[in-house]
Amino acid sequence: GRLAEPLARLGHPVTGVDNEPEMLAALRRAIAVHADIVALDLATRFDAVLLMSHFVDTADAELVDGVLRTVRRHLRDGGLAVVERHPPGWVASCTESSREADGVRFTLTDLDRAGDVLTATIRYEFDGLSAEQRFSVRDLDDDRMRELAAAAGLRFEASFNPGRTLVALRPAAGGD
Repeated sequence: GRLAEPLARLGHPVTGVDNEPEMLAALRRAIAVHADIVALDLATRFDAVLLMSHFVDTADAELVDGVLRTVRRHLRDGGLAVVERHPPGWVASCTESSREADGVRFTLTDLDRAGDVLTATIRYEFDGLSAEQRFSVRDLDDDRMRELAAAAGLRFEASFNPGRTLVALRPAAGGD
């Protein structure tokens, strides 16, 4: 949602996918698809696939594999996937905090570390509304990202922003 409409306004054909109908309700120019991401199987392959919201950081290895396989299934050979992750090292270094960005307050609380897994609560506040989500994540450095991508038929190309939170993936040679 945060990227679908701005990209569509720029004239790009955009298909937005979410398993929450409320998240799709705001789409006006982008095509909305209500689906579970792991089960998603559109009849279309795309030049670009954006996977935002830290899906690849989740501690659920099966979910990460399923999500990356969905990305590959919908990416044309030669296409580009942009995947968002937490900055490498974030799981070990993050602390309880609160910050505001683009009018949204993000508050991270209740941090619990067990081995290489961080479980925490994030609270979002915007325009008098709020929502909380409990999540569990593992650190995802470039080497681990390469392994996960390769298992799904993708090739890690690079981290391309200063915080290394955005990763470029391409279909692996000889892939689907």
